[in-house]
Amino acid sequence: MREAGKRLACAMDVISSGITVGLSTAELDVIADKAIVNAGGRPAFKGLYGFPCAACISVNEEVVHGVPKKGRVIKSGDLVSVDIGIEYMGFYSDMARTFAMGEVSDKAKKLMDVTELSLEKAIEVIGPNVSLGDIGHTIEGIAKANNFHILENYGGHGIGKKPHEDPHIPNRGIPNTGVKLKAGMVLAVEPMFIVGTGESFVDTHDKWTVISKNKGLSAHFEHTIAVTNDGCEVFTRIG
Repeated sequence: MREAGKRLACAMDVISSGITVGLSTAELDVIADKAIVNAGGRPAFKGLYGFPCAACISVNEEVVHGVPKKGRVIKSGDLVSVDIGIEYMGFYSDMARTFAMGEVSDKAKKLMDVTELSLEKAIEVIGPNVSLGDIGHTIEGIAKANNFHILENYGGHGIGKKPHEDPHIPNRGIPNTGVKLKAGMVLAVEPMFIVGTGESFVDTHDKWTVISKNKGLSAHFEHTIAVTNDGCEVFTRIG
């Protein structure tokens, strides 16, 4: 799983270099697909539950599970969230990153920075005997302090020999409640913040893309993280 995570992080770096204004999300998906294959793995999302593409690419009010489309062209000012997964030698890894395209608003920049900060602060909390409620409380607290909202009814998950395993990891919680973490557990933690409200709906055309109900901007960051004897290790981070 450590190797799967490193390979996925390398693929995300390729995507980071390739994403640009004027590219369609379908073209970006081709880049993601090739990057994962060139990293020695299989795109884990392709065909998963019937999902048609290698990457979930969500733009602005599209929060998560965005289906890449030829007609969805990336513009300056957009926030583009890319969520990718890899299967390597029977093990899975999962990560997401939001990219600011060209000149974005101060609000958009803050949303992106705060969402990423909440993931980093959650990572600082993770370790043996920590409760899932502590992780959710950390993420939720940062969202509230900055007047952003958590995407309701979605969260992270366990990961290993399957891309999605127990436990579900909510992005809100009460300290010292929920499942206690143990060394050896591996989690995909993924805060998703929205401007305006946490409510959403699923696109009626593609049946996948989760869209903010009030069309508010969104950001999404995710890492695959292993619980160790004295803390945690982020698998989807190079170096």
